[in-house]
Amino acid sequence: MQYQVGNLVLSYKGPVPAHSRGTFWTRWFGPYVISWVTQNNVVALENPDGEPVEKPVNVNQLKYYQSLDLPDVPTTTTSGGRPAPETPGDVFIAPAE
Repeated sequence: MQYQVGNLVLSYKGPVPAHSRGTFWTRWFGPYVISWVTQNNVVALENPDGEPVEKPVNVNQLKYYQSLDLPDVPTTTTSGGRPAPETPGDVFIAPAE
């Protein structure tokens, strides 16, 4: 996967503590915005507010965040280079002739 500056991602935060294991415990946190990427697949993250996250992470600990619920964060394109849909249910239907 190619991550680029400005992509919205979720970050994996290690194993779940034994006392917290439950049905709804999450291991993915975010969304974060990628602020820089190195050639060694290390990325620096920041909150959507622009506040940097403490440590850079490897791309193996990331996955794309896909939601249009954050109006203040610019939307990114999908991995295929096509623009993301305006709303999750947007589908183009050709008018009947």
